[in-house]
Amino acid sequence: MKIRLRRTNESDLDFVLGAEQSAENRIFIGAWTREQHRVAFDAKDLSHLIIETIEGKPVGYVILAGLADANESIEFRRIVITEKNQGYGKQALRQIKKLAFEELKAHRLWLDVKEENARARHIYKAEGFVAEGVLRDCLKIENGYESLFVMSMLRDEYESRFINKQPSLRIAAPEDAEEIAAVLAESFAEHESSYTAKAYAATVPTVDEIKQRFGEEKIWVALSSDEIVGTVSIIDKNKALYIRSMAILPEARGNRIGERLLKEIENYAVACNYQKLSLNTTPFLKRAIRLYKKFGFVRRGAGDLFGTPLLTMEKSLKSAAKFKREMKK
Repeated sequence: MKIRLRRTNESDLDFVLGAEQSAENRIFIGAWTREQHRVAFDAKDLSHLIIETIEGKPVGYVILAGLADANESIEFRRIVITEKNQGYGKQALRQIKKLAFEELKAHRLWLDVKEENARARHIYKAEGFVAEGVLRDCLKIENGYESLFVMSMLRDEYESRFINKQPSLRIAAPEDAEEIAAVLAESFAEHESSYTAKAYAATVPTVDEIKQRFGEEKIWVALSSDEIVGTVSIIDKNKALYIRSMAILPEARGNRIGERLLKEIENYAVACNYQKLSLNTTPFLKRAIRLYKKFGFVRRGAGDLFGTPLLTMEKSLKSAAKFKREMKK
């Protein structure tokens, strides 16, 4: 599962108005008019963003304020999700933090949330927001008044918790299939035009196809802040360990995740007495080829996948296996 943020435009207004006026959302937010939303599109101090799936389906929207604030304090003014219990809100929140602190260079990201919205407060706390206090009875409603909780996060808190933390690796489970499929789709999207249609479909398997792989192969995932940002799988093939479906999200590259995944596979292969690792890649995946060469893979042949050229690369593990046997003596 993966979402992205993009600028809201005129054609999104019916969705936005319907989202905030739905029965499950309107009790927590104050509805705006169509014109108020339209004005926000071009306001220098505001950012009005649609939350959509990788397939382009809108599932919510976000409003940030204070982009021109001299104190570098950005207000997370509103988030509305139309499809509940899918994890879209949590994923959007992580992208908002990244946008605020890494791109907009904010010092502080803050929000207020209604006292009765305990679920939202729990999510914000879990995502690193700190409670600052309560604005008591600050909202007048039909039957009285409501209080708001103020919560915030500072840049150094974000960096210490989310930037400097090394991604962790673990064996994947079937329930990870949707996120794995999303990582593969997003990672290879920039190269789609270089593949034939059939080759791209084979390179970016569906959720159901990934689920079917469990049991016949081992799959690893790399996680950053509990979100899957990388993946790779292996399968026994002609007495060699064949590596496939290796992908790292663009925003997670540069953290040596690929090297760590390959090292994990090599350790597993040596422990299981495999003497060779093999994989196929394409000539246009130059970044991946550099990684494989650095890790000791050499080119062994060429072929094609539904009309898309392939390179076969291998790495011998005989010396590592021999060292393991000698250590046991």
